[in-house]
Amino acid sequence: MNKKAMSKVLLISIIIVILIVGIAIYFILNKSENSVNNSITGTKSVDDCNKMKQVYNKSICYHEVAVYKKDFSICGMIPSAMQSSRNICYEDVAKLRKNAAECEAIPQNFQDDCYFGVADGKSDYRICDNILYSVYKWQCYEVVAVNLKDKTICDKIERSDIKDDCYFQFS
Repeated sequence: MNKKAMSKVLLISIIIVILIVGIAIYFILNKSENSVNNSITGTKSVDDCNKMKQVYNKSICYHEVAVYKKDFSICGMIPSAMQSSRNICYEDVAKLRKNAAECEAIPQNFQDDCYFGVADGKSDYRICDNILYSVYKWQCYEVVAVNLKDKTICDKIERSDIKDDCYFQFS
Protein backbone atom coordinates (compact mmCIF):
# COMPACT_ATOMS: atom_id res chain seq x y z
CA MET A 1 0.00 0.00 0.00
CA ASN A 2 1.31 3.42 -0.84
CA LYS A 3 1.53 6.28 1.63
CA LYS A 4 -1.53 8.07 0.25
CA ALA A 5 -3.74 4.99 0.59
CA MET A 6 -2.52 4.38 4.14
CA SER A 7 -3.37 7.98 5.03
CA LYS A 8 -6.92 7.50 3.76
CA VAL A 9 -7.33 4.25 5.72
CA LEU A 10 -5.97 5.93 8.86
CA LEU A 11 -8.29 8.94 8.39
CA ILE A 12 -11.32 6.70 7.87
CA SER A 13 -10.36 4.64 10.95
CA ILE A 14 -10.08 7.78 13.08
CA ILE A 15 -13.48 9.02 11.86
CA ILE A 16 -15.08 5.65 12.68
CA VAL A 17 -13.55 5.65 16.18
CA ILE A 18 -14.77 9.24 16.78
CA LEU A 19 -18.28 8.27 15.64
CA ILE A 20 -18.35 5.22 17.89
CA VAL A 21 -17.12 7.21 20.89
CA GLY A 22 -19.65 9.99 20.14
CA ILE A 23 -22.52 7.54 19.90
CA ALA A 24 -21.45 5.82 23.12
CA ILE A 25 -21.28 9.16 24.94
CA TYR A 26 -24.70 10.11 23.61
CA PHE A 27 -26.27 6.88 24.90
CA ILE A 28 -24.53 7.15 28.27
CA LEU A 29 -25.75 10.73 28.75
CA ASN A 30 -29.24 9.92 27.49
CA LYS A 31 -29.47 6.90 29.80
CA SER A 32 -28.48 8.92 32.88
CA GLU A 33 -30.95 11.68 31.98
CA ASN A 34 -33.74 9.14 31.56
CA SER A 35 -32.81 7.56 34.89
CA VAL A 36 -33.32 10.92 36.58
CA ASN A 37 -36.66 11.39 34.81
CA ASN A 38 -37.74 7.86 35.66
CA SER A 39 -36.84 8.34 39.29
CA ILE A 40 -39.20 11.31 39.37
CA THR A 41 -42.08 10.08 37.22
CA GLY A 42 -41.73 6.44 38.28
CA THR A 43 -42.17 7.36 41.93
CA LYS A 44 -45.42 6.06 43.32
CA SER A 45 -44.92 6.99 46.95
CA VAL A 46 -45.49 10.24 48.84
CA ASP A 47 -42.49 9.33 51.01
CA ASP A 48 -40.25 9.42 47.94
CA CYS A 49 -41.58 12.87 47.07
CA ASN A 50 -40.99 14.10 50.63
CA LYS A 51 -37.30 13.24 50.30
CA MET A 52 -36.83 15.47 47.25
CA LYS A 53 -35.15 18.83 47.84
CA GLN A 54 -35.97 20.77 44.66
CA VAL A 55 -39.44 22.32 44.73
CA TYR A 56 -40.01 21.70 41.01
CA ASN A 57 -39.13 17.99 41.22
CA LYS A 58 -41.15 17.60 44.41
CA SER A 59 -44.17 19.18 42.67
CA ILE A 60 -43.88 16.85 39.68
CA CYS A 61 -43.53 13.89 42.01
CA TYR A 62 -46.63 14.75 44.06
CA HIS A 63 -48.59 15.35 40.85
CA GLU A 64 -47.54 11.96 39.46
CA VAL A 65 -48.42 10.16 42.70
CA ALA A 66 -51.77 11.97 42.99
CA VAL A 67 -52.69 11.06 39.41
CA TYR A 68 -51.47 7.48 39.81
CA LYS A 69 -53.46 7.00 43.01
CA LYS A 70 -56.32 9.29 41.92
CA ASP A 71 -55.92 10.95 45.30
CA PHE A 72 -57.10 14.56 45.39
CA SER A 73 -55.51 15.19 48.82
CA ILE A 74 -51.96 14.54 47.59
CA CYS A 75 -52.23 17.59 45.32
CA GLY A 76 -52.41 19.71 48.47
CA MET A 77 -48.86 18.60 49.30
CA ILE A 78 -47.48 20.48 46.29
CA PRO A 79 -45.60 23.47 47.74
CA SER A 80 -47.46 26.77 47.71
CA ALA A 81 -44.66 28.24 45.59
CA MET A 82 -46.01 25.99 42.82
CA GLN A 83 -49.68 26.99 43.16
CA SER A 84 -50.36 26.68 39.45
CA SER A 85 -48.99 23.13 39.47
CA ARG A 86 -51.15 22.35 42.49
CA ASN A 87 -54.25 23.59 40.66
CA ILE A 88 -53.42 21.55 37.57
CA CYS A 89 -52.98 18.51 39.80
CA TYR A 90 -56.42 19.05 41.35
CA GLU A 91 -57.88 19.45 37.87
CA ASP A 92 -56.22 16.29 36.53
CA VAL A 93 -57.32 14.15 39.49
CA ALA A 94 -60.90 15.49 39.33
CA LYS A 95 -61.03 14.61 35.62
CA LEU A 96 -59.70 11.11 36.29
CA ARG A 97 -62.20 10.57 39.08
CA LYS A 98 -64.91 12.11 36.88
CA ASN A 99 -65.99 14.19 39.85
CA ALA A 100 -67.43 17.60 38.93
CA ALA A 101 -67.80 18.57 42.60
CA GLU A 102 -64.01 18.52 42.93
CA CYS A 103 -63.75 21.08 40.13
CA GLU A 104 -65.43 23.57 42.48
CA ALA A 105 -62.50 23.27 44.91
CA ILE A 106 -60.01 24.79 42.49
CA PRO A 107 -59.64 28.42 41.36
CA GLN A 108 -62.06 29.64 38.72
CA ASN A 109 -59.47 29.95 35.95
CA PHE A 110 -58.91 26.16 36.15
CA GLN A 111 -62.53 25.13 36.62
CA ASP A 112 -63.71 25.37 33.01
CA ASP A 113 -61.10 22.89 31.80
CA CYS A 114 -61.87 20.64 34.75
CA TYR A 115 -65.62 20.64 34.03
CA PHE A 116 -64.91 20.03 30.33
CA GLY A 117 -62.74 17.00 31.17
CA VAL A 118 -65.28 15.56 33.60
CA ALA A 119 -68.18 16.13 31.16
CA ASP A 120 -66.19 14.44 28.41
CA GLY A 121 -65.19 11.55 30.68
CA LYS A 122 -68.73 10.98 31.95
CA SER A 123 -70.41 11.92 28.66
CA ASP A 124 -72.74 14.18 30.64
CA TYR A 125 -73.67 17.43 28.88
CA ARG A 126 -75.21 18.84 32.07
CA ILE A 127 -71.71 19.26 33.52
CA CYS A 128 -70.92 21.58 30.59
CA ASP A 129 -73.50 23.98 32.08
CA ASN A 130 -70.97 24.81 34.83
CA ILE A 131 -68.47 26.22 32.32
CA LEU A 132 -68.42 30.02 32.40
CA TYR A 133 -66.57 30.75 29.14
CA SER A 134 -69.35 30.34 26.58
CA VAL A 135 -67.27 29.18 23.60
CA TYR A 136 -65.66 26.51 25.75
CA LYS A 137 -69.09 25.49 27.06
CA TRP A 138 -70.43 25.08 23.53
CA GLN A 139 -67.38 23.04 22.52
CA CYS A 140 -68.05 20.88 25.56
CA TYR A 141 -71.62 20.27 24.36
CA GLU A 142 -70.27 19.30 20.96
CA VAL A 143 -67.80 16.78 22.40
CA VAL A 144 -70.45 15.18 24.60
CA ALA A 145 -72.94 15.11 21.72
CA VAL A 146 -70.43 13.21 19.61
CA ASN A 147 -69.57 10.87 22.52
CA LEU A 148 -73.25 10.05 23.03
CA LYS A 149 -74.07 10.15 19.32
CA ASP A 150 -76.91 12.50 20.26
CA LYS A 151 -77.27 15.44 17.90
CA THR A 152 -80.06 16.97 19.98
CA ILE A 153 -77.36 18.18 22.39
CA CYS A 154 -76.12 20.41 19.56
CA ASP A 155 -79.28 22.50 20.10
CA LYS A 156 -77.77 23.84 23.34
CA ILE A 157 -75.00 25.57 21.36
CA GLU A 158 -75.78 29.24 20.77
CA ARG A 159 -73.02 30.16 18.33
CA SER A 160 -73.93 29.17 14.78
CA ASP A 161 -70.49 28.09 13.53
CA ILE A 162 -69.96 25.77 16.51
CA LYS A 163 -73.53 24.48 16.25
CA ASP A 164 -73.02 23.80 12.52
CA ASP A 165 -69.78 21.98 13.29
CA CYS A 166 -71.62 19.89 15.88
CA TYR A 167 -74.34 18.91 13.41
CA PHE A 168 -71.66 18.28 10.77
CA GLN A 169 -70.24 15.54 13.02
CA PHE A 170 -73.46 13.59 12.40
CA SER A 171 -73.68 13.95 8.63
